[in-house]
Amino acid sequence: MSVQAPPEAAAMTLAEASRWVADRLEDGVECPACNQHAQVYRWSLYRTAVRALVLFYKLGGTTDFVHVSQLKAAGHQGQGDVSRLRHWGLVEEEKTRRPDGGRPGYWRVTQLGADWLEGRVTVPKYVNVYNGKVTDTYGEPVRVQDSLGNDFDLRALSIAGGSA
Repeated sequence: MSVQAPPEAAAMTLAEASRWVADRLEDGVECPACNQHAQVYRWSLYRTAVRALVLFYKLGGTTDFVHVSQLKAAGHQGQGDVSRLRHWGLVEEEKTRRPDGGRPGYWRVTQLGADWLEGRVTVPKYVNVYNGKVTDTYGEPVRVQDSLGNDFDLRALSIAGGSA
């Protein structure tokens, strides 16, 4: 639940309002200057997001941008999982905008994402995100198998061991 601005908010300077918001970001707060919700989000690499990464890798690897609708066509329901993976640097979004100014919905796996899927590197388990940007990474380094769980065989997807 978001903390509401105090009654004296109308008399705050912008610097005071900024400090007031910064002190309350962990729980979420309504900015007294603009009424926008502000919060630090703590995210971990969870199984459905990693499965989306595996699928994106299979569909386009590190070279082709793939539209998120292809995830649904392939039976994956968590299209929003892909955008969260960008906070670890595992995917990147196509930067070209649609004619209406919207985001195109095309993503590809980065080299870091491929290296992580293929077991060559680890990534931090958690990220803190504020205003769409990573403010902190922490937690033990995780392998792709740590995020997928032991009952998921990555080799069955022809990813592990460089066989992709």
